[in-house]
Amino acid sequence: MSVTSDKIKLPPYIEGTSALLGSTVATAFLQPFDFLKVRLQGSGFASSSGNSSGSGEITKIKRVGVIETCKNVLKNEGIKQFWRGSSPTIVASGIAWGTYMHFYETYKNILKTKQNVTQLDTFNHFICAVGASASQVFITNPIFLIKTRMQLQTPGSPTYYTGIFDGIKKTVKIEGFKGLYKGVIPSLWLTFHGGIQMSSYEHIKYYFSTSSSKSLDSLNASEIFIASSVSKLLASTILYPFQVVKTRLQDERNIPNQNNVKVYNGTKDVIFKILKNEGITGFYRGFVPNTIKVIPNTSITLLVYEEIKKMFQLYYK
Repeated sequence: MSVTSDKIKLPPYIEGTSALLGSTVATAFLQPFDFLKVRLQGSGFASSSGNSSGSGEITKIKRVGVIETCKNVLKNEGIKQFWRGSSPTIVASGIAWGTYMHFYETYKNILKTKQNVTQLDTFNHFICAVGASASQVFITNPIFLIKTRMQLQTPGSPTYYTGIFDGIKKTVKIEGFKGLYKGVIPSLWLTFHGGIQMSSYEHIKYYFSTSSSKSLDSLNASEIFIASSVSKLLASTILYPFQVVKTRLQDERNIPNQNNVKVYNGTKDVIFKILKNEGITGFYRGFVPNTIKVIPNTSITLLVYEEIKKMFQLYYK
């Protein structure tokens, strides 16, 4: 695979900074959709009465959709609740994208040097993306944990988090340091999300580049939008069930109670109980608001990322 590469080779930390800024802009606008997604993902839990016996059994409850969830939040919690957890979301998404693109470009440069090529093939892009995702998971999992719990918590809860640092402090106090890494197993499975997304993204960009005889850094906004949208939709659809499993494990309602009983006991238990009580569709709770959110989120992030990169390239000339 050969195509004209970027005119100026930027350091990986510049790539990371560009992605961080792009993610911050996108997340600030689209936070309500992320909130709805998490609420719907977590709505498969038993009602409080279902846990009162201390048996840990799941009580089947009526599932609500996007519109009813919106009405319930507006009626009982107010419009501000849609931005609950926005600060950890912005921080987590910014750090996740920043560290991800830093490691992604680092691994790409290593393979390009090793193979003595200017452009990697789809498989090597996939390997670099999976490696970058795995690297950033261990950095960002605690922040995403707090973000998820802040979006699912209810006022008056004994473990109510008022912010990122308060959430980290209470989590460590109640669950220990390892509590910050709940959901890390499905998060590691989700590293294939980055592999599918970025390898598809690079491949689609390469197609546009070769079909129009342009360099990769000369692609226009519509081409970047199409490449980012298609690649994100593909990755999200295939691996969305792992997001639901991760959310169930990270929810504050899965913290052991006084009888040391949890709703779920590990990844396998989550999968089994979702299948038993909700069926296959349970793995796609919140898929609609997630899709509405991730397509523009990723598109805005990558568009801003590419534009900021161009600014840095002018500076480095």
